[in-house]
Amino acid sequence: MSCGLVNLSFFHFSLICSLVLMRNPYIRRSSASESSNLDQDQQYQSFLNALQNDEVVWSIAKNYWTLHQNDHGRKAMLVWNSKADAQRNCLLFWQDSAPKKITRDTFFDEILPYLEQQHYLVGINRNTNAKCIFVEPDRIRQDGLALK
Repeated sequence: MSCGLVNLSFFHFSLICSLVLMRNPYIRRSSASESSNLDQDQQYQSFLNALQNDEVVWSIAKNYWTLHQNDHGRKAMLVWNSKADAQRNCLLFWQDSAPKKITRDTFFDEILPYLEQQHYLVGINRNTNAKCIFVEPDRIRQDGLALK
């Protein structure tokens, strides 16, 4: 009786090992929002500044907005400053969904009040390691209005 791995040539074994160790070039492993050097307050301020400049945020949806839970089981709507970061999360976690643009006005006038009413959080710039910061919607509304 022989084992299939024993019959592999060195060439085939090397090829298999290189394929296993190969990184996917289409998935960026880190972004500015994922920097471990930024503390949560800096990440939050960076999010607000980008929202003020770009006047859009991105979330993920199929039929409904994608929700996430924090470590305490509280639901949160995930948002990103960039479509690319939202798209990466789609590819990794929600393949049947797509990034959807949300204008600044819709975010502040409709979505944040609804999230506040439902006692949901906002998960900001979730990275490919499933880490993000969670913020109360009313804080974003108040801080965002102060930036206008």
